[in-house]
Amino acid sequence: MSKQTQVSRVRVSERPLRVIAQTTKSLPLRSGGLNIQLPEDFERGHRWSQQMSDCLEQPNETDVERNQTSKAEKSKAARSSHLKSRKQEFLREATENQKLLIELASEKGASDWLNALPLKKYHFDLSKLEFRDGLCLRYDWRIKNAPSKCACGEDFSVSHSLHCPKGGYTHLRHNIIRDTLARLLDEVCHDVQIEPRLQPLDGETFSSNSNSVDDEARLDIRANGLWHNKFIQTFFDVKVFNPLAKSCPKKLPDAYKYHEALKTAKYEQRVIDVEHSTFQPSRFRLYGRFGPIGNKSYKTSGRSHQRKTKRAIC
Repeated sequence: MSKQTQVSRVRVSERPLRVIAQTTKSLPLRSGGLNIQLPEDFERGHRWSQQMSDCLEQPNETDVERNQTSKAEKSKAARSSHLKSRKQEFLREATENQKLLIELASEKGASDWLNALPLKKYHFDLSKLEFRDGLCLRYDWRIKNAPSKCACGEDFSVSHSLHCPKGGYTHLRHNIIRDTLARLLDEVCHDVQIEPRLQPLDGETFSSNSNSVDDEARLDIRANGLWHNKFIQTFFDVKVFNPLAKSCPKKLPDAYKYHEALKTAKYEQRVIDVEHSTFQPSRFRLYGRFGPIGNKSYKTSGRSHQRKTKRAIC
């Protein structure tokens, strides 16, 4: 069954975001849509194709090539302008929550799972249920047959299910990303360790009261040699946050800064002054991407991996 067929069978009446269900399908994946064209899009595409074919009637081959190049550029610009205006029209009518959902779906990496080939080797072969649930998570649609109450006692919703601590799902999600990042670092760094214990304090004090002074304090990963010196240690703290949570800032740049600042204030000075190392808060957004600081270290490890193995990791 094709992805388009599966999308069409999700009942619109069950979606709280009817405007998104009607409009977003036709937008490209990079714009937060599903790239399923509307009937008028096929008519418009046929007209652009016809304009390209009209150039073939030119007797001079040089003129044909020049005219086709010009028509192709105009058609591409017209399509881009049309999709941009369609998205702007939708955003004018959308609620703030709908705007946030489209912004989240438009982020780099948020639509990779829709573009990926269903390769069984990498577990990309989603079942019908997994694919439909993925769409519900992407647009905050109500999941079919979901309970009205969560096991923790709160009202059940897609947003609540993504950060509810009951059942350990949030810990499992965190540990999978932590272990994956540690495996990637182990290919380019030295002495990679998961959940290393920080050195106990012997009377050291810090300028900020928010710094951790717990003798049992641990961070998620430690690696040597990330920054071109194999003797410099880097400590990583991994966190996956839900941008739809009530406590999370609604603007994405502010959300990344907020979650990075929380652990930076708690650990950075201790890591620098006591461990004589660097600290990297690696923040991941649900169904999205790295935070700015984590992205920098990930790119550095990726370049090191490529130099070492002569192939890219992503």
